[in-house]
Amino acid sequence: ICLGLFHRASAETSSDFPREINFGKDARMGQFITGRELEIWASQRGLEIAPDCPLRGLQDSEAEVVSARGSNFRLVAPGQGRVYLYIDFVSFRKQGTRNRPLEPHCYPSTAEVQVEDTGLPVQFLEIRANGRNLATLVIGAGAQPASPYIVAIPREYMPDRLLDIELRPGPGSQIIAVWDAFLSEVPPSAVQENDP
Repeated sequence: ICLGLFHRASAETSSDFPREINFGKDARMGQFITGRELEIWASQRGLEIAPDCPLRGLQDSEAEVVSARGSNFRLVAPGQGRVYLYIDFVSFRKQGTRNRPLEPHCYPSTAEVQVEDTGLPVQFLEIRANGRNLATLVIGAGAQPASPYIVAIPREYMPDRLLDIELRPGPGSQIIAVWDAFLSEVPPSAVQENDP
């Protein structure tokens, strides 16, 4: 379990860290949770979960719960320029809405998705990279992160191409979980056109 920011050791190189993490299989943050356990939690609240998105072949219906104190993982950025962090958050929706056309599933986006009110309490989540705030999400009620949620990371945020990603929740009691995360040089619009 990683509760604080990682410290870089001089012996570490960029080849020591992955470009993607499939939480559950490559657990890095804290509490492991299966898709079935998430379904049970959701159904007790009149909700259902959106399935694990298959982008990059990382679909296995296993996730990691973000700790109330925050959770961290480390990735290495490909290439030399700007990269995009794709985080496939577990998202919830009211039961019986799975087939609605604008569900927040496998539509990579840099925005939150407005869904029918889930009744979950509102909670904020900061996404940070190397100590810098990249985004603050509102999760709960009628807002869910896109699946996956995409954040652009400027080159100057990662001079050595290593990224310490921190997910820091605000006060609240809901489950915030992540199916998987990866870095790509491909911007969101290209992913939507080629791999919906």
